[in-house]
Amino acid sequence: MLKVRKIPVEALRKIGKNGDLIENEESEPKEEIFSLVKEIRNIVKKDRDLYEKGLRAYVSYVRAYSKHQAHFIFRIKDLDFSGIAYSFGLLHLPKMPELKNITLDFEEEIVDVKYL
Repeated sequence: MLKVRKIPVEALRKIGKNGDLIENEESEPKEEIFSLVKEIRNIVKKDRDLYEKGLRAYVSYVRAYSKHQAHFIFRIKDLDFSGIAYSFGLLHLPKMPELKNITLDFEEEIVDVKYL
């Protein structure tokens, strides 16, 4: 909300193991994140129930976000649809009106759903 109202926000610094302050640096290397996403997707490829639950959870999340009463804070245009899809372990994006006319950076997995 502070960012929406253009109030300056300072990022918190972390305290290291020795008690010294760590400056703003990414907490996880991107390679580790990509390998975790790949591992989650491989698990979902083998379990149809997880596949369906992930799709339903994603649709529910996006719809709840778009219908929230505080739409001036939870703006649908600021939502990272691709990042959320990766975090839900989706193999492809569902067809839904909220995703129309939006260009996404999402790499879909080629999977035959009938054989999950």
